[in-house]
Amino acid sequence: MIASRRALVVAPHPDDEVLGSGGLIRKLVEREWEVDVLIVTKALPPLFDEQQLLVSRNEARAAHDVLGG
Repeated sequence: MIASRRALVVAPHPDDEVLGSGGLIRKLVEREWEVDVLIVTKALPPLFDEQQLLVSRNEARAAHDVLGG
């Protein structure tokens, strides 16, 4: 039995995980690793409203789909 291979990518801001680790994420996914991404910044008012948060989340999910995550 092969042990489960998992990785966690921790990024301070949205898109940092793609710009900093995108190639590694893709390579791990191609090798059948399960890769989770944790973005630790929370967009809070008054700088960011709910709509901006939703756009950012959707863009991150789209990028992760391209990487295979």
